[in-house]
Amino acid sequence: MNKKISFKEAFKFGINSVIDNAKTFSLISLLYFGGLLLLAGTIVVIFKLLGLPLVSPVTFILKNGPHTTYWLSTPVRLAWTFSVPFFAMYMFYILLKLGFALHKGETISVGKAFQHSAGEFFRFFGARLLFALKMIIGLFLLVIPGFYIASKYYFSGFPIVDGKTNAIGKDATLSGSMSQDNKWRILLVTYLSGMGGVIAVFILPLSIIFPPLIIVSLLTLPTMVLVQLHVYKQLEKGYLEASEKVQSPTV
Repeated sequence: MNKKISFKEAFKFGINSVIDNAKTFSLISLLYFGGLLLLAGTIVVIFKLLGLPLVSPVTFILKNGPHTTYWLSTPVRLAWTFSVPFFAMYMFYILLKLGFALHKGETISVGKAFQHSAGEFFRFFGARLLFALKMIIGLFLLVIPGFYIASKYYFSGFPIVDGKTNAIGKDATLSGSMSQDNKWRILLVTYLSGMGGVIAVFILPLSIIFPPLIIVSLLTLPTMVLVQLHVYKQLEKGYLEASEKVQSPTV
């Protein structure tokens, strides 16, 4: 049986780490939000210059019927649709790299954050994409399997960034094995992380009225990523301890 995880320890690690490295994490968050705004602004400008509609496919077709101009926008729309989650996953990867460095007692900086292997990121991206596909299929077939997959494989990609494996298949196996006996707590981590992201996004515009809120917004996202990372490390520790007990000869 794996060790139960402690949210108190996880939040303590996340909050203290972000406070101690507020400048670095604030800059990374600015890059994240700024990048998303840049992608959104780019698609608007391109569509305006080409005279293409910004509305959704269903809305446009219902209003105008089949239209050649609309279908010309499909490649641009698809490129933007895939670029946003790709960029978001890259920044998530960067935050994880910083978090694992802090967990090892290393110093971090914005410059060091982007000193990484492209191959490692694409393996991480592949692991997270596989997890997302499993969860979507599970939710589509029946809701309960989707939640089960979300709890069992939520930390897919983490072992790759942590240097435990370079194989996507092995990564999924480790993620699934570590989650034993903690699936409800992992679902709670998923919920809290999602809420943290929502809070960060909604607080950011309010900083125009009350500027100090921008700090809260910029530091909320990395804090929740580090909370997830610490939960993962707790699961890893419990998994290793349980494996050692199984392998140890009985007296």
